[in-house]
Amino acid sequence: MSLVSILITTYNRAHLLPRALDSVLKQDFEDFEVIIVDDCSSDNTPEIAKKYTDSRVCYFRNKKNMASEFGDKSIFRRFIHEQSQGDYFVWLCDDDYWVSKNLLSIQVKAMEEFPSLAFAQGSSVFIYPDLKPKNIPKPNADYITNIAVPEIPNSMFPQNLYPNGFIDKFDFLDLYAEDPRNRNIVTGATLFRRTVFEEAQVFCRDTGVKWQAGYEMVAGSATCGDVFFIDQPCVGTTVDIDSASYRGSQLEHMLDCILSIESAFYFIIENGNTNSIDKMIYLKKKMMHSIIFTYVKNKIGYRLGLFDNNILEDIKTIFKPEISSEEFIKQFEIHDIKLSSLNHYIISLSDMEPELLRLISEKHNNFGKSSGDWFDSFCVYSENRDSS
Repeated sequence: MSLVSILITTYNRAHLLPRALDSVLKQDFEDFEVIIVDDCSSDNTPEIAKKYTDSRVCYFRNKKNMASEFGDKSIFRRFIHEQSQGDYFVWLCDDDYWVSKNLLSIQVKAMEEFPSLAFAQGSSVFIYPDLKPKNIPKPNADYITNIAVPEIPNSMFPQNLYPNGFIDKFDFLDLYAEDPRNRNIVTGATLFRRTVFEEAQVFCRDTGVKWQAGYEMVAGSATCGDVFFIDQPCVGTTVDIDSASYRGSQLEHMLDCILSIESAFYFIIENGNTNSIDKMIYLKKKMMHSIIFTYVKNKIGYRLGLFDNNILEDIKTIFKPEISSEEFIKQFEIHDIKLSSLNHYIISLSDMEPELLRLISEKHNNFGKSSGDWFDSFCVYSENRDSS
């Protein structure tokens, strides 16, 4: 029985599958099994997979495409309950790959040293194909340090997303809830402890999350265990307009995020001990508040033309139609999330014409705040509805 189980899901990416699989087989930690699940590819994925004769590699091909009808969670559930054996597991997508050769060694050591860990998470490095280095976007948060990875062309590594090393679960969830947009790291380098994952009942709800399952996987697991963070490039992920992250409208993505966050906290709030339930309710609302205001900011940024020269072609299509201010307010009311007067002010700005928005922004900046500081300060979550 292998200590670590690794799931690689793939569909029509025969050209990328070897990169992902080779990055696993090059690890200096060897006690693992790799389970490739081919979701009924129509390309030469079967031939590519069968070339690997390593006894640790197992290849399964679905008889029909599962993700299109039931979502990736159906594939993952089968992996957890029927196919895998390890005490620890990780889910690596076919278009991502591990950057460091000692990733599993570091993670397994951390899991053994800290029995309370729900998972050991490695950070991501973002790769922008065919992009000149000077055009690579800078991080959109002051606490993040943008670092280029010399051995990976056109890359950006956002350092300082979390403290390096052990993090108490409440501290982790509080940081996550503060800025879920930037701190929602690709889970391809996250090693989960099976017992904690099952205790948190992650993916046990039959909800229709399409794209943002990472919130449920990460936040859900962290409700029942602590975290170890590796603040270095661990998994490479390509930023591509054709990826699932850019399918659908802003409204569809916002609702998907909210659903994933709701699912993440559902079981701990329904079944947790009295001392933790109030904290978890607060963290859930804070995370939802933050993610909704991400989309409020996106709408305002779109109206101000901040996406006109985006590195991803056609990204502006996801803003059509725009999310209405009434829909923003509706989501806060549905989930009983209180809004300050400044919160209401920012939401009202999202409906204004670009010319007026620019005048308002210039007015606030003239009071001594740098561009954007006033805006972020008005979006802060508070449990006091009248705070300002």
